[in-house]
Amino acid sequence: MNRQHLCLLTLPLLAACGSLDDSRFATGSSTLVADAGYTTMYMVDADSGVIGAMDADGAEVGSFELGGEPTRIARLGDKLLVSQRTERSLAVLSQSSDGLRLDQQITVGAEPVGVVAAEDGSFAYVAASLSGTVVEIDGETMA
Repeated sequence: MNRQHLCLLTLPLLAACGSLDDSRFATGSSTLVADAGYTTMYMVDADSGVIGAMDADGAEVGSFELGGEPTRIARLGDKLLVSQRTERSLAVLSQSSDGLRLDQQITVGAEPVGVVAAEDGSFAYVAASLSGTVVEIDGETMA
C-alpha cells in the first residue's frame, strides 16, 4: 500500500497528503455524491434499497432500485460505487441515456459499509465491517 492509499484511508480530508485537484471531491465515505460535472447528486436510501438522483436545483430526476441495503456511495471516474450491505457486494453503476444502470457487482465481504475512491479514478477501497477487511478495487479493471 503506498502513501497516497494510506492517507486516503486514514485522513479523510487529506490534510497531511496534499491538496485535491478539485476541492469539492468527496474524500470520505458518504451517503451522497455528485457526478463529475456537479450537475446531478446521487444518494443512497438503505431502507428502500434505492439510489435517488436530483439536479442542482433540488428537483428529483430519477431513481434506481438497487436493493441489498445500499449504505454508502462514491464516484470513481464516471462510475458510481455503492456498498450493498446485505449482498456482501459493491455495485458498480453508470449513467446511461435511460438513467442509472448496474454494470457489475463485486463480492467484497460481509457487510460492506464504507467506500472511498481516489480523485483520479485509479482505485477505490471498500470496508467490510463484519469480516473486518478492506478491499482495494482497481479503477480501470474493477478487479
